[in-house]
Amino acid sequence: MSANNQYIPFDNEDNGISGFHITASDYGMHLLDKVSTTALADEVYIRRQMKYIFNRVCSIYSFFRSMH
Repeated sequence: MSANNQYIPFDNEDNGISGFHITASDYGMHLLDKVSTTALADEVYIRRQMKYIFNRVCSIYSFFRSMH
């Protein structure tokens, strides 16, 4: 199911809930596959973003500290 990237929310012969759960877990596995292939690049990017956000927060915090 995750090979053709088509996620049908509800099965015809199934009641909707379990069909949705099967689809959701399959979609989750697909996302995990995508994450594992791009984990290194994403980790570098996330660390860069976190460092940038941290610096922004620190500068804003020190700015407000200097105001009072």
